[in-house]
Amino acid sequence: MAFAGEQSSRSVVWVTGGRIVAEQQWGVSADWSRDIASAQKSVVAVLCAIAGEQGLLDYETAVSDLLGPGWTAEDDEEAEARITVRHLLSMTSGLDTDLRVEAAPGTVWFYNNDAYHRLHQVLEAAAGTELEDLTRSWLWEPIGVRHAAWVPRPGEGELSVDVTGRRLIGLVMNAYDLARFALLVERGGWWGNQQVVAGESIEELLQPSSELNPSYGLLWWLNGQEAYRAPGSDPPLEPGPLVPGAPEDTVAALGANDQKAYVIRSFDSVLTRLGQSAEGKLLAALSGFDGDWLSLVSQARAG
Repeated sequence: MAFAGEQSSRSVVWVTGGRIVAEQQWGVSADWSRDIASAQKSVVAVLCAIAGEQGLLDYETAVSDLLGPGWTAEDDEEAEARITVRHLLSMTSGLDTDLRVEAAPGTVWFYNNDAYHRLHQVLEAAAGTELEDLTRSWLWEPIGVRHAAWVPRPGEGELSVDVTGRRLIGLVMNAYDLARFALLVERGGWWGNQQVVAGESIEELLQPSSELNPSYGLLWWLNGQEAYRAPGSDPPLEPGPLVPGAPEDTVAALGANDQKAYVIRSFDSVLTRLGQSAEGKLLAALSGFDGDWLSLVSQARAG
């Protein structure tokens, strides 16, 4: 916890066996919340899993069938129509940063935030209700999350709107409610005696989604694989696990500037961390904080 505090953390929660074993805030109150950045992707993945169980969404469906033509900036409607929901979930849509088709779907892995955000519309089209409402009824109410909200990102910068000018939506949460969400995943979709989402649906999210990036599931990061690609422009496939020193079964929801939710089933634990960038610079998803902190967590667990 001392290390986390030294690394610009604002709120940290560690849950083992379903109970809080460590918690701390630095300069903020216990209910302090913020936009969890791309950690929201893993929440959307679980919402997609629930939609699938309800018969509302098939991952193999073309996005164009749900949103209609013109949901990208691509002029070729046939090329656009080849992109499925699964391609968006696995970051293999083939779209570039301008939301134009750059490669055939399923042939390249590229961490494309603007393409991902179309899944908000996909869920709303499939469920026939707004994202805030379906998240509350499907997920937050069953697990007792009370302080979370989808909000338009402020400003006019590239993190606030996509290339078409569409406003991007952030998910504001505190570390405790984020830990509830992570615990639901750690428990295979169970909350008490209620199964909120089926275990097999959760497991599909937590398996390598393609050989293009073995360390990426469906909007979840996976440790313990043979190689990984990090976010970036044409990222190389690097050998070795995503987070050396962390338990191999760690899976994670990772957001820019080190917004983190880790699930470690071998420890029966989840950990969440919110704050500023631990490295003092803008970073997407991964950073050195992951390995440094989880190594200390592993040592604490062993001790």
